[in-house]
Amino acid sequence: MKNGTKKIACFTLDLEADYAGMPSKESFDSLDRTEKFEEMVTKYGLKLTTFVTGAILDRHHPVLDRLKALGSRFETHTYSHPLKKPPREKIADIERGIEAYEHYFGERPTGYRAPQGIISMDEIRFLSEQGLLYSSSIFPAYLPGRYNNLRFPTQPFIYRETGLLEIPLSVIPWIRFPVTASHVNLFSSTLYMLLMRVLGCPRLLNICMHLYDFCAVPAYHMLPLKEKIGYSRTHRRGNKFSDFEILVRYLISNGYQFAYLGETAHSIMHSGQATSWGNSKRISP
Repeated sequence: MKNGTKKIACFTLDLEADYAGMPSKESFDSLDRTEKFEEMVTKYGLKLTTFVTGAILDRHHPVLDRLKALGSRFETHTYSHPLKKPPREKIADIERGIEAYEHYFGERPTGYRAPQGIISMDEIRFLSEQGLLYSSSIFPAYLPGRYNNLRFPTQPFIYRETGLLEIPLSVIPWIRFPVTASHVNLFSSTLYMLLMRVLGCPRLLNICMHLYDFCAVPAYHMLPLKEKIGYSRTHRRGNKFSDFEILVRYLISNGYQFAYLGETAHSIMHSGQATSWGNSKRISP
C-alpha cells in the first residue's frame, strides 16, 4: 500500500473441513457446493486469497481447480486444522501443512493463517524460521473461551522478536467487532453498514470467509450446542449471500479496491508502513 489514502479490501477464504472440524464427525460437503460462491466472486471481481489445509491438498479435491479458475491465490492453513492442541503439536501440523503445500504447488507458501485465530509465539517463531513473509491469524478482539486479543494492534504490525508481518483480521474501530462473513450473516449487513458509518472503517480490510458460511451442510446438526446457536441464522436462511453481497456493494460504493493478501503484504513490507510490536511469551489462551 504505497498510497496511504487508498482503501483496500482483501477477501480471504479458509478452505477447511465443514465448521472448522468442530462437529463430531469430519465432513467436507461445503467444498462441493460452490456454484453460488463462484458466481459471487466473479460478479464482483473479488481477488480471493485462499488459506487451504494440507489435508485438502493431499486429496487433490476438485474445489482447488475451481478456485484456481477464479484467480485465487493460495496460502497454508496447517494440515489438519487442529483444535485445542499445545504449540508443539500445532507446529508439527503447520510443518506438515507447508510440506503438503510445497508438494502440491511446487513452491513454499508466503503466508499462514492459524485455526480459529489462536496462535502462540512459538508458532510465530517457527513461521519466521520457515521463511514465511506474513501471518494473518490474529482477531484483535475478545471471544470468551477462545481468545482475548484486545492488546493487539488492529492494523498490520511486525513481531519485533521475529520480523514476521502480521495482517490481523479486520474489526470495526473502537468496539473491535470482527468483520467476517459469518458475523455479517449472523448480525446483518444493515448493522455493519451502520457501524461503519458511525465508527469508521479501516482503510485495509481483511475479511475472512468460509464456504460453509454460504451453504447449508449436514455437519451443522453435529455441532456442539453453543456453536450451533452461533451459526443458526446462517443455517436457516434461504439466500445466504444477500447480506454479504450488500456489504460488498457498500465497500465498492465507498471506494474500496480489491487486492490479494500476499501482494498487500509485500507492499506493506516494501513501504515500511507496519509498526514494530513487542509481545509477551503467550499470545492466546
